Amino acid sequence: MAFYGDPALEAKLDRESPAMFAMDLAEADGAWTFAVTARQDGEWTRPRGTVLLRRLRIPERLEGEGLVAADFALMPPPGKFTKGATWRLRFRGE
Repeated sequence: MAFYGDPALEAKLDRESPAMFAMDLAEADGAWTFAVTARQDGEWTRPRGTVLLRRLRIPERLEGEGLVAADFALMPPPGKFTKGATWRLRFRGE
């Protein structure tokens, strides 16, 4: 735990700024697609996630790697990437 004024707290921006990626969440035909597209070359070292627009009961992953829960989805980091690379996680739920 860190408190205001704590000298051990390193408060700095993450090198993986959100500007490095474009993230999109869309629903079509009863399935959701969470897509992440690289805006520049780089390395992805932390999971990327999104909060779902509605709570899903019994979520089921259809394609792609990642974790789907009742109210959020996470994609694991693939490592190094080039501009324009896109990762998709498709899922559905009741």
